[in-house]
Amino acid sequence: MVDVFARASLCYLTNRCDEGFRLVYDSLRISSEKISLNWEEQEVFCFLSMNLLEKRYQSWLKLTHLLTKSTGFVEHQSIESYIETIRNEMILYSDQIFDLVQNHFLVTSKQESIFYLNLQGDIHFYLSQISKFNTKLQHFHSSLRFYNRSLQISPENISAVYNKALLFILITEEYDRARDLLTNTIDEFEKKQIPNGELRSLQNYLQNKLLDFHFVEPSTIVKQNNHQTNR
Repeated sequence: MVDVFARASLCYLTNRCDEGFRLVYDSLRISSEKISLNWEEQEVFCFLSMNLLEKRYQSWLKLTHLLTKSTGFVEHQSIESYIETIRNEMILYSDQIFDLVQNHFLVTSKQESIFYLNLQGDIHFYLSQISKFNTKLQHFHSSLRFYNRSLQISPENISAVYNKALLFILITEEYDRARDLLTNTIDEFEKKQIPNGELRSLQNYLQNKLLDFHFVEPSTIVKQNNHQTNR
C-alpha cells in the first residue's frame, strides 16, 4: 500500500484528487483484511476525500445561487440537472469514504478514533447542507453523533466543538444552543489555558448574528448561511 499512497499523494499535489481517491478506493476494497494507515497516509486520505467534497460543494453553492437568478424554463431545468448531478456525486463519494473507514481501516489508537470520527462528522455536515427535509435532519443528527463520540474521547477537541456549533448555526439555526456550547467550552478552555481563538471568532460571528435578529428591522436581516470555515 505504500506505493498506492505515494501515487495518490502525487495525484493530490497535481490536483487530480478524483484519480487519487479512485486509486486508493479500488486498491483497498478488494483487500480481505483491514489495514492500519500511518499518519502520513491518513493525511493523504483526508486531503483527497475532503477535496472531492469541498470542490463539489462550492460548485453546488454557485449553481444554487444561479438557480435563484434564472429566468427561462430551459435554463432553470439545466441548472437543476447540474445541481442534481453534483449532489449524486457527493453522495456516491461519501458512501465510498464511509465504506473504507468502517470496513477497511483498522483503528489502533485513540488519535485514530478521533480522526475517523471527525472525518465522518465533517462528511455528514456537507451532506446536511446539500440535502432537504428529513434527509437534511438525518445527516445533521449523524454528524452530531460523530462529533459527540469524538468529544467523549477528547473533550478538548477544538475542531469537533467548532463544527458542532456550526451545525446548530447553519443547519438547524439553534443559535442559543450554539452560544451555550461555545461559551461553556471557551470558559473551560481558559481555565486550562488551552488556546481557543477559533472558537472566539465563531462566538463573535454568532453574537453579531444574534444582534441582527434582535435589533435590526426584519426587512433588513440578511442570514449569512454561507459562512466559510477554515478546516
